[in-house]
Amino acid sequence: MKLKIDGIEREYREVKRKASPGELIKITYDGFGSGACDGDYFKVGNIARVKIMGDDDVIADFKGLGNAYVYNSGTWHVNHSAYVVLEPVETEIDSLVSELSRRIDEIIEEVSDLKAQIQALFNVKNRP
Repeated sequence: MKLKIDGIEREYREVKRKASPGELIKITYDGFGSGACDGDYFKVGNIARVKIMGDDDVIADFKGLGNAYVYNSGTWHVNHSAYVVLEPVETEIDSLVSELSRRIDEIIEEVSDLKAQIQALFNVKNRP
C-alpha cells in the first residue's frame, strides 16, 4: 500500500504484530473490544502513529495522517488485535541513500583524522 506521510510517499507492507512507539498502524477492526467504541473514536482503514505500547493495547495518535475522520483529541487506546503494523518497504533508492549516507560518514571521519595529522605535523614543524 502506498501512503504519503510527512510529505513523503512510500510503499508499506501490512504486518500482523505488536507495534512499537513511533511505528505506523492501520486499523483493521473497530468493533467491540477494539477501543474504537464501535467506530466512534476511530474507523477501519484509519492510520495512526503509536505513542506508547502496553500489554493489551497501544496509545496511538490519529492526527495529521490523512484520516478523513478524527474524533476529539485524536489519541486513543487501540487493542493489539485491531490493527496491523505498516512497515516501510525498502526500495532500491532507499538502499542507495543508506549506502551514500554511510559512505559520507566515513569520509567525514577520514577528513577529521587527516586534519588532526596535519595539525600535529604543523605543530612539530613550528616548535622552537
